[in-house]
Amino acid sequence: MLPPDQQPAAPLSSRFQELFRFGVTGVINTLTHTLTFVFQVELLQIDPLIASVPAFCLAVITSYTLNRNWVFQNPGDHMGQFTRFFLVAFSGLGINLLVMYVCLEWFHLHYLVSLAVTVFILAAWSYGLNKFWTFK
Repeated sequence: MLPPDQQPAAPLSSRFQELFRFGVTGVINTLTHTLTFVFQVELLQIDPLIASVPAFCLAVITSYTLNRNWVFQNPGDHMGQFTRFFLVAFSGLGINLLVMYVCLEWFHLHYLVSLAVTVFILAAWSYGLNKFWTFK
């Protein structure tokens, strides 16, 4: 048996299935993030920049659980994976706040448009790092 770093590339159908699962997970995380965010802004009257933080954190918890157990199906070192995932998520939080700030304050976009831009950027960021570093 070959070591994990020398395994042959996954067949296309396996990669498609992984991307599909990542997409479904992304939809679930986006709904979690968006519903939490909108609830805070609309019903609790919390500033969108502040509301972005707990919404992001709840989505991270959901994301880690689904990515580890369903998307990448990697039962490896839980603490190592969680540490790497946390670092990816924490850097994502910085990107989240920066993009939200730029969209809201510089471009004066509606907060939902700002959220959409942020989610798109974070999806690409998190897939790349989690695929090739966190759950490799």
